[in-house]
Amino acid sequence: MAFLPPHPYAVHYQTQPPLLRGLVLRPLLTLEFTEACEMLLAMAQRYQCSYWLLDGRANESTRPTDVYQWLVKEFLPQVPRALKQIPHVAFVAQASFWDALQTRSYPLSNPALAAPAFHIGWFTEDDDAEAWLNLSRSTPNLVFQ
Repeated sequence: MAFLPPHPYAVHYQTQPPLLRGLVLRPLLTLEFTEACEMLLAMAQRYQCSYWLLDGRANESTRPTDVYQWLVKEFLPQVPRALKQIPHVAFVAQASFWDALQTRSYPLSNPALAAPAFHIGWFTEDDDAEAWLNLSRSTPNLVFQ
C-alpha cells in the first residue's frame, strides 16, 4: 500500500521581489486542491503579497468541472477583496494539462478571468511565468475596493 506524503502542496514567500510560490508535490485530491487555495490566500494576506507563481506540473489530470467553477466563481473573486490589491497569478502546468482543459471546453481565456479584479497568466515554464510577473510589476498595482 502506497502512502501519500503528508503535505501535498508547499507554499513559500520570498521577500525580494515579493512573491508567493506554490508547488504541487503530487497530484491533489479535490479537497486538497481547495485547501491549497485557501492556504495560499491566508499566506497572501499574511504577507500582503499579490504576486503568485503556482506550479501545478505534478498534477497530471484535470479536475471535475465543478472544481474549476468554484475556482472562477468563488475563490478567485474573493482574492482581490481579501488582499485589497489586484492579484497577479501565474499558473504553470504541463502543456497536456492546458490542452485537456481546453478540450473539456474550459477556455483559458475565460471572460471571468479577464476581469480587472485580477490578472492571470498560463505557462508551461517557470522562466516565462516569472518574466510575466516581473512585467506586471512595472505597472502600478491598483488598490481594489
